[in-house]
Amino acid sequence: MSRVKRIFLYLLSANLCYVGFAHLLSPDFFVNIIPPGLPNPEWLNVLSGLAEIVIGVYLLEPRTRIYAAWGAIALAIA
Repeated sequence: MSRVKRIFLYLLSANLCYVGFAHLLSPDFFVNIIPPGLPNPEWLNVLSGLAEIVIGVYLLEPRTRIYAAWGAIALAIA
């Protein structure tokens, strides 16, 4: 892997982990942007925060990187 790709990989991983922890530490902002038709916005916030942290960590492991990349794409679409 080239140096530039590795730098962007670490930046993406750090960003996902940071935002995931932000979901857990200051949930008010994230709960307010969840559409009102979805049930239990607090739990959806916690689940999406945990998913972002897990995906961010799994991006760093070469064996799970491709699955984490697809998870990051799915999370961005959702």
